[in-house]
Amino acid sequence: MIDREKVIGHLNDCIEASRRDNTWVFVRKDIVEDALAMIREHRLGAVWIATHMKNRDDVMRRVHEAADYPILILCDAENGAPGYEIPSAISLSAANARNEYARAFGRLTSTYYARLGYNCICHPVLDRRTENRPCGGTTRIISPHKEIVARLGGEIARGMHEGGTLAVAKHYPSPMKSKPYDSHMREGFADDTREDLLAEGLYPYRKLIEEDVIDGVM
Repeated sequence: MIDREKVIGHLNDCIEASRRDNTWVFVRKDIVEDALAMIREHRLGAVWIATHMKNRDDVMRRVHEAADYPILILCDAENGAPGYEIPSAISLSAANARNEYARAFGRLTSTYYARLGYNCICHPVLDRRTENRPCGGTTRIISPHKEIVARLGGEIARGMHEGGTLAVAKHYPSPMKSKPYDSHMREGFADDTREDLLAEGLYPYRKLIEEDVIDGVM
C-alpha cells in the first residue's frame, strides 16, 4: 500500500519548487526522453502514461528506474480494463447497486493497474446520466441518482485504496444542466446555478470529501 500523504505531499513540494517548469506531463512517445530527464532533475510530481501506449511497459519501467522519489503515475480506468477484462461502472447498477460489489470492483481495478506500475487512477466517475452530459450516455456512469453515485463511488474508492492506488474522482464539477462541454478538451465548466451545482452535481464530491475517501478530482 502506498503512503498517500507522502506522495501527495511530494507533489505539492514539486509544484512549489518548480513554478517555471511543468509539474506533470502526459508522456507521449516523442517526449519520453524529455520526461525522464525532468524526473531525474526532480522537476515532475506526476506523469500520465496512457494504457494503450504501444511501448507502455518499457516507459513504465524507465520511469520507475528514474524516479528516486514518490512520483505519481496516472492513467484512466473509467471503462474498466483494456479488452473489458474488468467491466465498466454501469455493471454495478445491473448488480443491484450493492456496496460489496462496488468495493470489489474498485479493488480489482486498482490491483490490475497497480501491477502495471500505476499508483494513481482517475476513477471513480461521479457524473450522472443526463442527456446534456458528453459522457452521459456511456457505460462509465454509475447511476442517475446522486445518492447512489456517492455511495457506490465511495465504495469504489475504498476498494482502490485496498488495491494499492490513489483514487481521483471525475469529471468535476459534473454539472446537470450544462451544455455538452467536454472537460477533457477544456477547463471544467457549469451552466448550473450555484445552488443547483452544490445540491446536485457536486453532491457526490462533497460527500466523499467529507468521508475522506477520494484523493483528488479531475
